[in-house]
Amino acid sequence: QLEASSSGNHPEGIRPRHACNRNHHNEMRNCRPLPGWQGATKGLGPPNVNTLITPRSWAVFLARVILGLIFFAAGFWKVFRLGAVEHARDLFVLPYESGPLPEWSLWFTGVAVPYVELLGGALMLAGWKRFPAAVGLGAVLMLVTFGHLLAEPLYAFNTHVVPRAVLLIVVLAMFEEDRLSLDAWLAWRREHSASYRISSDSTATRGHE
Repeated sequence: QLEASSSGNHPEGIRPRHACNRNHHNEMRNCRPLPGWQGATKGLGPPNVNTLITPRSWAVFLARVILGLIFFAAGFWKVFRLGAVEHARDLFVLPYESGPLPEWSLWFTGVAVPYVELLGGALMLAGWKRFPAAVGLGAVLMLVTFGHLLAEPLYAFNTHVVPRAVLLIVVLAMFEEDRLSLDAWLAWRREHSASYRISSDSTATRGHE
């Protein structure tokens, strides 16, 4: 992350956002620790276990991994054991063929759901592209809720939809706390590279002066 600087010591008025105050020699003063990958990004060295693993980061990590396992296992079984077409026919088309929904929509959603579960679960496990994965898995949960209610208005969701929905909400509500995700590591790498390039440009500019 970058912030504007009123000082002329940095090229184009841009400098890295640090947790330390710097003097005119670009030396750090009054440094304070920052959590997780953020602390490493701000020029305080590589992350360590004490800053990466906190009660909140561990809580969201557990929720994400359990959610990923649930959906990945379901998607894997539906795609490679049952078969996506058989899944669509047995669980979508035949049970709802006399309902108000067009048959093509039943086939489409019945075939798509296993792949969304498989891919979304894998992404959640890796902690990569977490938000797109959460959107896809949330759509599956809403679709399942609608389908069950269409067939049985008093369907009990406490053993199927509710646990998955709670885990998904935890993952989204504590999204920025998930420091043990691949997304967090990639963000740290991008910011670290940007800070290094700007620092190098600043040093080169002062050298020419």
